[in-house]
Amino acid sequence: MSSSTSLFDPIPPRDGAGRVWLYSLAITAAVLLAMMSVVAVVDPYNSKLLTQRLEIDRVSAFRVINIPQWAAFEFARDPASLKKDTDILIIGDSRGEQLRGGPIAARALQFQDYKFYDLSFGSATGYEMMSVYRTHKKDFPKAHTLIIVMALTKLLPRSIEIDRTADSQAAAQNPLLYLLSYSAFKNSVNWLLSGDAPAEDTQDDVGPKSQSKSKPLKSFKKHFNFIKQVNVHGASVLETEIAPFIAEVKSAGLRPIIMIPPTHPQLREATRGLMKGDEDQLIARLSELADVFQTPEDFDRTQCWSDAVHVCKDAAAQLLPMLVSKMLPTQ
Repeated sequence: MSSSTSLFDPIPPRDGAGRVWLYSLAITAAVLLAMMSVVAVVDPYNSKLLTQRLEIDRVSAFRVINIPQWAAFEFARDPASLKKDTDILIIGDSRGEQLRGGPIAARALQFQDYKFYDLSFGSATGYEMMSVYRTHKKDFPKAHTLIIVMALTKLLPRSIEIDRTADSQAAAQNPLLYLLSYSAFKNSVNWLLSGDAPAEDTQDDVGPKSQSKSKPLKSFKKHFNFIKQVNVHGASVLETEIAPFIAEVKSAGLRPIIMIPPTHPQLREATRGLMKGDEDQLIARLSELADVFQTPEDFDRTQCWSDAVHVCKDAAAQLLPMLVSKMLPTQ
């Protein structure tokens, strides 16, 4: 380097293009850093990457926006020591979550002599349930039983259902993907500007809405449409998707138990009318593949309901004891 020049000399005019490039790079880096900082301190999907975050009721403000991502961070945070002695895994949607006491309850629990770990999350499709099991099975080396909480309305083809687990698991394993997520940034900014966040997941199986016995049930129409789709596709999906998955579970050394969750009396009646007995054939075929537990019709009819698919809290508290007493041997 010439003695007449210095590292601190301004860039000559002829390097204007280089100067613009450096300015653009600096601005881009500043914008990305600001974006990541906003996501980290608001933390809409509860990653807990920072110990110092804004004090927010994240459950109320954000959980329903991206439940698979919220669940993926929970799976990642739970230590291996909590999982290694698990006896029984649970997969399902929000009705599976009811076995552990609801979506906010700890995922690991003990009942009688059994140690459970719940991989369920609200709004999970059948394909997401299977994907979560496949992703996390290795974390539970002593698990000997898999409880699959699956309503018949989950027997839908991939053309209708979705699987969001790949993206959510990737972000849980690589927090940079989360910090650079446009969705997380947008919802963080929305909250900062208004103290509110839009509920993007509008499915009604994200969790019970209330414990009222008299709450109007408004979401049957959608489930009637699901039943019609199951009437068309259910048998095929059972053979091409569920049967191979059950075989996979058995080959891994686990006993599969399919739990058909409580069915609201109005939905049960609609199912019988729309499927004309085909639901009995589906349940019979499931029983050939694995042990099946279904709550008695009297139970479904006499319990209080929070919405179209969730029994109320008092009824939900009875589900795990019923399943254990019927399906699992005393240790």
